[in-house]
Amino acid sequence: MGNKGSKKEKVSKTKSTAAGAAKPTQKSVVKIDIQGKDITTIPEDERNKENVTEVWLNGNKLTELPDTPHWNGVIVMYLQSNSISTLPPNFTQWSELEEINLNSNKLSQLPPEIGAWGKLKNFFCCDMPIPSLPESVNNWKNLRVLDMSNCELKELPKEVGAFTNLTSITLSGNQLVTLPPEVGAWTHVKKMWLENNQLESLPEEIGNWTLLEKFYINHNNLTEIPDTMADCTALTDFYSNENKFKHIPPSVLKLKEINKIYLNNNEIEEIPDEICNCIWLELLYLNNNRIKSLPEEIGKLSKLQYLMLGNNQIQNLPPSVGQIANVRVALEGNPILGDNAQAEPFDSEQLKSLLGKS
Repeated sequence: MGNKGSKKEKVSKTKSTAAGAAKPTQKSVVKIDIQGKDITTIPEDERNKENVTEVWLNGNKLTELPDTPHWNGVIVMYLQSNSISTLPPNFTQWSELEEINLNSNKLSQLPPEIGAWGKLKNFFCCDMPIPSLPESVNNWKNLRVLDMSNCELKELPKEVGAFTNLTSITLSGNQLVTLPPEVGAWTHVKKMWLENNQLESLPEEIGNWTLLEKFYINHNNLTEIPDTMADCTALTDFYSNENKFKHIPPSVLKLKEINKIYLNNNEIEEIPDEICNCIWLELLYLNNNRIKSLPEEIGKLSKLQYLMLGNNQIQNLPPSVGQIANVRVALEGNPILGDNAQAEPFDSEQLKSLLGKS
């Protein structure tokens, strides 16, 4: 079973937005579609099209966009993988805009007037040195998807509390140390990526994310999770590899629906008995910690498929672990194996044999 996020690397989430594009319903489609042609300027016949609703210019060598009223009704715009360093003066007139992809251009800041895009639902702006969001984003009350990976973001403004319809957010590969309490307003968020930042803490208000299903916070500096995370009752996937936890966060162990827990490469010293209450748990990854033993009743985790305990300090296993029908247990680098250097996880039969010898 792969370990997502086990290696530190630059996060690059260039989304394929075409499938989920916001399509015009009331207007006839007028499209500019020149993708991956390495053009440096937009041909005149395309530039002169009137009442444009869709712009597909990704994968070219454009350095600027036309200042034209013909784009004032544009709804979707794909501009990723060009060399655009500024937006045209009339970008504030794109009042119908619902989705824009600016990934991998040459922008160094977002202009303050960007809040004029009041109908915006999906915003992709990755892989550029943009250290902050302007306060005017408080007008993005319709925003559903936000992806600003690898932008050198140092903080989020309190105005992000306006994103009350947000369902997916990706802020991986930035320089965030914490999140403002206003993120508690993201009550519709279901998926969140905050990997490869410098997070030292999370606000208590994360307990308002009651619809959150998948939470990725690998490669940060976290030592604890607020107790309020126990209120995130929809959470099934918790990825927190390479942080500084000394224990499995108690709030995570209170989540009855939790299915996957990844806490590789932390400083965890024990697995508490409360883990046995996570009856839907299928994947428990705790490689490269300081764990010495397992709870006596870990056999209650009947759904468990992978129990990854490589490179810990385990000297024995409780008999109940042999009661888990289809589990595979990784024990490489633990004292219990002695001279046995088996690197592959033990299946249920091999596990029973190991238990018989201990």
